[in-house]
Amino acid sequence: MKRIIKAKKSGKRYGFIYTLECNECHKDFQISGYRFNDGVGKFCSFSCRTRYRMKRLTGNKSYNWRGGRIKTSYGYVRVYAPNHPHNRFGYVLEHRLIIEKKIGRYLKPTEVVHHKNEITGDNRIENLELLDYIAHNRNHGFQKHIPRNPITGRFIKF
Repeated sequence: MKRIIKAKKSGKRYGFIYTLECNECHKDFQISGYRFNDGVGKFCSFSCRTRYRMKRLTGNKSYNWRGGRIKTSYGYVRVYAPNHPHNRFGYVLEHRLIIEKKIGRYLKPTEVVHHKNEITGDNRIENLELLDYIAHNRNHGFQKHIPRNPITGRFIKF
């Protein structure tokens, strides 16, 4: 809410210069009459306006809130968990949260959650398996033997 502290005649076309109190930092700032009449003038700066919005318009208070679940382009589901230590912009992969709840601790950076049926959106506990990075790569066949040229050491194309 705008609170006028002082209004003084400026002698210009729009008449008055208003002294207002910022809604965020509570400092006094001045605004000309035409901007005051347009409804501008709740904040002394853009950074105060941004801080105000970030405090009050995040999470389920946001006008763009869709329930805290996002599906990525790869089919993984991200869940809103702003207090999680491994969050990315406030969201954590749902399958990681499910495994962490089951084992009772946070996952280490070397641990990977594997979807047994390879459907990334299927996060049922019976479909998830906790593996280390090497075992997960072996499971997907990344460690298959690829023939090399014995002289040059380059991979042989098929």
